[in-house]
Amino acid sequence: MEVRDFLEKEAGLKVLRETRNGELMMYCPLHDDNNASLAVNYRTGKYHCFGGCVKGSNGMDGFLKAIKPDQDLFTRYVAMFPMALRYEEPEPKKDEIEVEALPLATDNGYLASRGISNETVEEFQIKYHRPFDAIVVPLYMNKELKGYVRRNIKTNPKYLNSVNLDRDGLLFPFDLVEPTSDGIIVVEGVFDVLNAYSKGVRNVVATLGGAISPGQIKLLGRLNRNLILCPDRDSSGVRIADRNTKLLMKYGFHISYTFAPDGHKDFGDVKTFRNMRTHSFFKMAALRQNLESLSGI
Repeated sequence: MEVRDFLEKEAGLKVLRETRNGELMMYCPLHDDNNASLAVNYRTGKYHCFGGCVKGSNGMDGFLKAIKPDQDLFTRYVAMFPMALRYEEPEPKKDEIEVEALPLATDNGYLASRGISNETVEEFQIKYHRPFDAIVVPLYMNKELKGYVRRNIKTNPKYLNSVNLDRDGLLFPFDLVEPTSDGIIVVEGVFDVLNAYSKGVRNVVATLGGAISPGQIKLLGRLNRNLILCPDRDSSGVRIADRNTKLLMKYGFHISYTFAPDGHKDFGDVKTFRNMRTHSFFKMAALRQNLESLSGI
């Protein structure tokens, strides 16, 4: 059996083609995908979805956990391809940014335009990297720096994670979240969290991506058994929320939902959270039948 056959038969993926260097292009199961936007290289262990669902360089083990966290596919993979265990781990690359040596990003115009206050900058130790003209958000777990997320402001404005960031062992901000009687709101990105905390909503954590991993489920269980999932207001967001819900319910979590209020796509763009509402599992089931109704909630 070839790797391509394994992914199709064992993991249920639809592989479109394989390149000469071993990169497989397939349809991503985490969002509505008509373009085969998920790429995995079983030789180098790198994978990413061009739709932004998953990305990593931690081998086939990390890839299979990312797409099928509730199944132990890697054990079966190694049984069929034992050479997979003989691949040497790549040397960890030194991060290009010494985060803790950077100045705080106080009075930063970009952060102000995003509604991020100086108080939040200081609390989260948000930094500014002048040569890159970038905002750098440190990621701490139990007061230990685990990595960072960088956001370039003008040139190539996108989010970049630090090298070898282990998302499976992270929730942001694990050390600062304040669970309420309603539970914890689960969002995707760091700016969703920063904007919420700037506006007084402090029961929020980010998974740093769409799909919740097994390690993150354990961390969530340490915080609260009541979770309020906040998907993006589109079909892809609802699909990922469905997948996360099925997985979390297997572990006994109580699930409800919210959306960014006032028609915003995510928490990062919200001006005020006064109009935020929560919805039951059954209400979401009804909304799935008519995704256009998401614009009205």
